[in-house]
Amino acid sequence: SNDNDGSSSKKNNENEDTNDGPVDMKQKLNGYISEYLASGVVDDIVDLGCQDVNIWACVINDSLRDRRTAEIDGFIDLIMELFKKNILSNKGGKFVNIVIDHLAKETDESSMDCPNFKKYISKLFAKLCYNGYIKPDPCYNMFTNKYKEYSTYMAMAQKKTINKIIQTSVDELEQLQAKQSLISKIKKYSM
Repeated sequence: SNDNDGSSSKKNNENEDTNDGPVDMKQKLNGYISEYLASGVVDDIVDLGCQDVNIWACVINDSLRDRRTAEIDGFIDLIMELFKKNILSNKGGKFVNIVIDHLAKETDESSMDCPNFKKYISKLFAKLCYNGYIKPDPCYNMFTNKYKEYSTYMAMAQKKTINKIIQTSVDELEQLQAKQSLISKIKKYSM
């Protein structure tokens, strides 16, 4: 018999989880992220080597929405660490185009589950820009435009959300003692 699907040869193979679907990869990542937040050791996440930006978009959104307040700064630091180690990057604008877009799409709904969600994405954006992992214009331009496109709220409420995100990003950058030129670039996205 012509056994093309390879299932029989793979059944007893310990490496059968190399072709995990996105759901398995998300579960693994979330488990490793919880371990990282407890231990500060990033090795398992790095070894997993997940560079699928679509998976990361969901994991970042869900983590900012669902994790405890005490874990958020550690989670944002993890994202910086993963950029530093080239697990994550904005090569070809992918991080901005996929992750920032996804966060913009989910902002209203995630904010209903987590009142601090806007604050958390603001901190994430500020730190990414501060560390030079993404440029402020593509990030805030993508977010403000996509948020206005996706949000079902009235224009006034959208404006309030955008202004809150910009202000919280600016506060974060001032706390980091960022260059005034970076802060000015972000401030101009206020409505």
